[in-house]
Amino acid sequence: MKNAINFFYNLNIEYLHFYHQRYYFDYYNQKYVFLVYTRSEEEIVPLVELNIEALKQDPNYHQIILNKSQQPITVVENVPYVLLRLGTNEVRYLQLDDVYALPIVINKKTNILNRFSWTYLWSRKIDYIEYQLSHFEVKHSSLIENVWYFIGLGENAITYVENITESKQVLEQEQMTIAHRRLSPRQELFDYYNPLSLVIDHQTRDISEYLKNSFIEDNYDISKIASYLSSLNLSFYGYALLFGRMLFPSFYFDAFEKVMSEGTDDKEILLLNRRIREYELYLNDLFWLIRRYARIDTIDWLIKKEVV
Repeated sequence: MKNAINFFYNLNIEYLHFYHQRYYFDYYNQKYVFLVYTRSEEEIVPLVELNIEALKQDPNYHQIILNKSQQPITVVENVPYVLLRLGTNEVRYLQLDDVYALPIVINKKTNILNRFSWTYLWSRKIDYIEYQLSHFEVKHSSLIENVWYFIGLGENAITYVENITESKQVLEQEQMTIAHRRLSPRQELFDYYNPLSLVIDHQTRDISEYLKNSFIEDNYDISKIASYLSSLNLSFYGYALLFGRMLFPSFYFDAFEKVMSEGTDDKEILLLNRRIREYELYLNDLFWLIRRYARIDTIDWLIKKEVV
C-alpha cells in the first residue's frame, strides 16, 4: 500500500499503521488516513464540494486530498480509496456538546446529498419493512413481536412532520446545514469530522440521531440534554422537527434490516422490544424539555402530563 500511495499521491512515506481497516501515516508533520470509499460514485464530487465548505467554517474537518490525476477516488486492486488529511488528532468518543450546525447553501452540484425529504424517505423505509414481512420468511419471532408497534410509531412521525412542513414557507425559512448520515456516542471524534460521512439536512438531524442512539447505548443524561437544548437557537418549526424526528425509530428499522438482509443475530431487536416503555418515557421527557422553548403539538397516546 505504501507504493500505491507514493505512486498516486507522490508521497514518499516510510511507515503505515493499519487500524480499523484504515491506513494511517505521517508526512511532514501532518497526519493522513487512506480508507475505503463505500458511498456511491456519483456522491464523491458533491462530497468534495461539501468538504470545502465545511473546512471554511471549521478546520477540524478532515480534508479530501486529490490524487495526481486530480481525482478524489483512487482504485487499488479494484478497491476504491480516498486519502484524508486529518484536521484534528484528538482521539475520544463523540459527545453531545460536539454536535453543532454549519450552514450550507445547496447548489446543483450538492443537491444529491440533500436528505430533507424526511417523510418520503421514511415512507419508503416502512414500505420496505412491510415488503420484507410479506414476501420473506421471518425466522426470528423477535422481529414479529413488536414490528407493528414501531411501524405505527414511524407513521406517527410521518404525520407529525407532514403537519409541520405542509406550508412551503416553513421549508424556505429553515436553514439547511452540513450534517451526518448517523451520529452516536459510540463513534469517535474522527467519524464526526470525516467528510465521507456528510449529507445536507436540517440541523435537527444530527441532534435527534445522537439523542436516539444515546438511548440505545444507554448513555444519556437528561440534565445534560436539558442544558444542550437550552443552548440551541431553533425556530418554532425547528423544535417541532426535532421532536418529529425523535419519534421516527430509525434505530429499530436499521436493526431489523441487518437481521433480515445480513443474517446478523437478533440480540439488538430483543433488547429494543424490552425497552419500548422506557423509550416512551424518554420521548415524554424530551417533549417537555422542548416545550420550554416552543409550544409544539402533543401526541395524546404518548405524552403524559408534565410532572411539576
